[in-house]
Amino acid sequence: MQIKMSNSGGETWDKWELKLERRVAERLREWADNVLFADLVTKVIKGGKGRRTVGEMKGRILYTMDSADHFAKNRNHLPERLPLSFKALQTAFNETRQRRRRR
Repeated sequence: MQIKMSNSGGETWDKWELKLERRVAERLREWADNVLFADLVTKVIKGGKGRRTVGEMKGRILYTMDSADHFAKNRNHLPERLPLSFKALQTAFNETRQRRRRR
């Protein structure tokens, strides 16, 4: 779900949140070890004279930390961004487990 956010300076922006009743969403965030946010990476190519502006998809990314435009968290010390693939996520989890064992 997308909601409007604002600050005291009058700026507004959109933030993606869980589409649940507020108290349920808060409890779910608190309970879950990981809440991840997937997004598309795009590159905007401005058109020149007589050409239109187009967006080009560059890939998909998985965010593991909160940002101004989305909610995410992780308790596993994952990198802030990962490619959106199961293999990349599995590798990141395995690396954090190995780091913990060394301590």
